[in-house]
Amino acid sequence: FEGSVNIEDGRGEAKPVTNNIRFQSGDALSTGSDGIASVGLDDTKIVTLQNDSRAEFQKSGKRLELKLTSGAVFFNVREKLKADETFEIKTSTMTAGIRGTSGMIYFDTADGGRESIVVTDGVVEISATNPVTGETKTARVEGGKKIKVYLYNDKSEDSVAFEEEAVTEENIDDFVLKNIAENDELLTRVAAYTGWDK
Repeated sequence: FEGSVNIEDGRGEAKPVTNNIRFQSGDALSTGSDGIASVGLDDTKIVTLQNDSRAEFQKSGKRLELKLTSGAVFFNVREKLKADETFEIKTSTMTAGIRGTSGMIYFDTADGGRESIVVTDGVVEISATNPVTGETKTARVEGGKKIKVYLYNDKSEDSVAFEEEAVTEENIDDFVLKNIAENDELLTRVAAYTGWDK
């Protein structure tokens, strides 16, 4: 970690932040305006919180859940999950099932905080639910694509919509680029999947 980083336990009490601290289910991690923090969820799953971000961690057996409440999280899962394992990253309306891929889930501040995902290799299954209408829609997001979630509370059908666009090494977010560029294994994997220029 670097900069200002805070950890709270399930009761909301602060825990000292040290390298190699062990997370417990129910802990929350938040970063300040100058903070960045990476968490190894196990040997093959790493998540990195951007500055001004907050995530809560829940673990139950082989079920792992990260709830992003603000900011952005980059995820890198180096090996496909086993059949009995689940790893989900959630926001208030979107759930992404991560099974062996990399990318970023974030609140797009340039677009009013719209919930979005960029996938840099592999495929991520997402679902989004409109809390007003209760409607849920699902989508598959391939490496090299970005999806934004749009919610419409004035209609009962199609109240959830996805806007997909291609991303390239030229227009990808700096935070994603930095996470990929600092990891040779990931850089090779992403370039091979997307055809992007290393």
